[in-house]
Amino acid sequence: MVPVPASQVKQIAGRAGRRGSRYPDGLTTTLHHDDLEYLIECLKKPFDDVKKVGLFPFFEQVELFGAQLPNVTFSQLLMEFGENCRLDGSFFLCQHQHVKKIANMLEKVQGLSLEDRFNFCFAPCNIRDPKAMYHLLRFASSYAQELPVNIAMGMPKCSARSDSELLDLETRHQVVSMYLWLSNHFEEERFPYIKKAETMATDIAHLLGESLLKASWKPESRNARNPKLQQEDGYQRPRSLVKLQEK
Repeated sequence: MVPVPASQVKQIAGRAGRRGSRYPDGLTTTLHHDDLEYLIECLKKPFDDVKKVGLFPFFEQVELFGAQLPNVTFSQLLMEFGENCRLDGSFFLCQHQHVKKIANMLEKVQGLSLEDRFNFCFAPCNIRDPKAMYHLLRFASSYAQELPVNIAMGMPKCSARSDSELLDLETRHQVVSMYLWLSNHFEEERFPYIKKAETMATDIAHLLGESLLKASWKPESRNARNPKLQQEDGYQRPRSLVKLQEK
């Protein structure tokens, strides 16, 4: 374990709050009280000067490169591009493992052009969420079959009553957001349910806000899963990872 750099602390803290919701402004804190001093110290630090800038190719550049390698998959094409591109000391190639993971998933979908694959691979999808990945695959499959891409996802009837239901709401919001993103990158007639997606996104965001406001369920205790954290006199709060590292 190492302390989180100040620049990363600022990035995390900057994500507090949800724009457009009843909580547009958020607060930032730490899991352990001893780390609060480090958090405040990081937030007070000035921003570091940018020494390098990340770049990633436009589709036209990938297309030109792909013309030299017509028989490779899109994932392989990205790998070859990364291995062969040359950048000076002011730039670096952005990490794109998530793009390659989506590309590998979409290899089974026949009928997509190179540009189609490029756009689907850059859709805002959480690759660690199987449900979100499933819906992205379904969107791409419908598009490849020249069918109108439908959302095909129901709306929950109430706010979340547990952690799992809250995660489900987040996934549903991500799916409709992904649909709206794709509708801006493909022909409108292929994604004809934009109004429905916009309404669903608004309704789900409202349910997320209600869920956070009314949250009263008790999460599963970590003590029950990890007996080592239990002491004879009860639970002992973990010590600061930052201060342990400094020692």
